[in-house]
Amino acid sequence: MDLVDILVDLARQLGTHPDKVVILDEGFVAGKVHGHMVISRPGARLGSLDRGDLIHFNPAPLLELLRADQTKRPAEEEALLASRLQEDGLMPSADAYVVTDLFERCGSRMIVQVQPVVINQILASPRARQFADRRITLSEVFNCGLATTLVPYADPGTALAKEVRTKVNLWRDRARTDPKVILLQNNGMIVLGDSPEEVVETVEKMVRAAEVFVGASLLGGPQFLTVANVGRATEYRRGNDTNGTNQSTAPQAVPSELANS
Repeated sequence: MDLVDILVDLARQLGTHPDKVVILDEGFVAGKVHGHMVISRPGARLGSLDRGDLIHFNPAPLLELLRADQTKRPAEEEALLASRLQEDGLMPSADAYVVTDLFERCGSRMIVQVQPVVINQILASPRARQFADRRITLSEVFNCGLATTLVPYADPGTALAKEVRTKVNLWRDRARTDPKVILLQNNGMIVLGDSPEEVVETVEKMVRAAEVFVGASLLGGPQFLTVANVGRATEYRRGNDTNGTNQSTAPQAVPSELANS
């Protein structure tokens, strides 16, 4: 099975997931194949995606535009048109700018965007940064890391790609690793991974954490773990890992209070 078929299978898993991580035609799947990139077409429904719904494009024109200080919508559309591998092919959506920039900076094989209702409930609220920076349960610490990258709302296209780049660079400087999840204010989340299993598992873990967060918020507000709580639990887990009793599950080492400063 080639990467295109893998992306089709991943899209269908996400589009039919019982947690309703995708409802209609929102979101996308994308990958890097044979020197170019591929992304699901605008308006495609992930739950019934097929190979014909994936657009193959050349990232070079998009990267060139992303290097410019300021861009205007006509220039963005011209670059998207120029990125087509065939003149009569479909033009990729503005999401291709985010995908292109992330693939240039991160080593993952695939990138998806999904919009679970419970995630968007948080990202459309004043508590979005709390959800990104703080943790409620130890399982969330070990499954989702000490914090999650949060990107402020920006218009689709180069503006959003550059906002994502800024936050990803900040994350990499502090965590010394690529983020697996990028929360987008008012716009769901981006998940990076090397296999469909990894991507789906990450989505499920984030949805579970969001459900706990929303429930705690409705009951008076989350009772967050302290830095000391997390530190002791992390040291205990590392001790078990050293003794060979657990697989390594140490969270990404980014100070949660400073993750999105």
